[in-house]
Amino acid sequence: MTARRLLPLTVTAFLLTAGQAFAATQLLPDLVEQTPATISASGGQLTFDSEVVNHGNGPLTIHGHNPSGGLMTADQVITMSDGSTQTVGGIGQLHYETSFGHQHWHFMPFNHYELHKLDGTQVGSDVKQGFCLGDNESHGGLNRVFTDWCRQNHPEALDVTEGLSVGFGDKYQAGLEKQYIPINPTQVPAGDYTIVHRVNPNHAVHETNYGNNVASVEVHISWSGSSASAQLLKSCPGSAVCGSPTNPPPTTTTTTTTTSTHTTSTSTHVVTTTTTTTTTAPPTLAPNVIPPISNDSVAPKLSFMSSSSQRFRARATALWLFANCNEECRITAQGTLLFGGSARTLKSGVTTMTLAPDTRAKLVLPLRRSYRTAIRRALLQHRPVRANVTLTVLDESGNRTTVVRHLKLTR
Repeated sequence: MTARRLLPLTVTAFLLTAGQAFAATQLLPDLVEQTPATISASGGQLTFDSEVVNHGNGPLTIHGHNPSGGLMTADQVITMSDGSTQTVGGIGQLHYETSFGHQHWHFMPFNHYELHKLDGTQVGSDVKQGFCLGDNESHGGLNRVFTDWCRQNHPEALDVTEGLSVGFGDKYQAGLEKQYIPINPTQVPAGDYTIVHRVNPNHAVHETNYGNNVASVEVHISWSGSSASAQLLKSCPGSAVCGSPTNPPPTTTTTTTTTSTHTTSTSTHVVTTTTTTTTTAPPTLAPNVIPPISNDSVAPKLSFMSSSSQRFRARATALWLFANCNEECRITAQGTLLFGGSARTLKSGVTTMTLAPDTRAKLVLPLRRSYRTAIRRALLQHRPVRANVTLTVLDESGNRTTVVRHLKLTR
């Protein structure tokens, strides 16, 4: 074969090799389960913070589509190294969560909570149905992408995209609705237990590493009548086992004896073989006993943890205040600006958020640029500027209260 005939074959081989060498690769997420935190118990509920952080090479992107009967099919959209995407279909479902404080689309299955005895027997599990995934907590991430609260207040949506960017976590605070494991003194008597959190339990989501999808803590649970309390004993990141088994799980031992005879022309040999097999009984899951919802008719109480005098700095873009609710409640707030010596009133933006029980939260009321300019001009002229913030507070039982917070703005 001549060199001229070999040349096209050589070029073709080079192009094939180069194409293979530069083939796009998947930039997969790495979902890391954080250790359960803020452990407490109240009544028949064992509560805790949970968080999953993406420390992978690419985002976790979940796309829901084809709604039917309140459910969507969930696909994983994988970012490729060349900027393209690859879709893995049918990794789960999205459902529209209508309960208090949610009203958005939850991806499931995603994160699960379990309660175990120290011997590994499971005695409780969560009641949560999926999660709205978003870039809520930064762990080195710079640009938040998933911020629309999973199409909140849009049950009619035809598609939904949610997920976790690299370097961000999705955190759920203790005390939020369904953020607990139901317990009772019959199924969970006083003693030491392990709380286990597992993300992506069935490995349906494609990621770089499944070895860090679990974390646990050892706690001591005690009872006073029908009300529980919990004390943290040990934290075990990256492990489902936390604490030494004081009572090993029941085992079953089976012994099998086999006798065989081997005869030769000169002798007869009898061989007896004994095999012993020990198996551990599988864990038993006690049925959940969910405490009944009380007929609460008491309105929620809101308290404030900041001064009624607020300095409006040169670069301020909003009004703000710190509030605390005595129970889980949903707050809608809007401010009205009053300028001394003028009949003009201006309205701030509206802020709506859900507060966990007895947890301080910062409410931010955005202001238009023209409003900010008017405030600074009035303060420079030594004219008083006040803001009346009206807060409507709604609890899970539908009880409502309205509070007005008066703020005095200063330079």
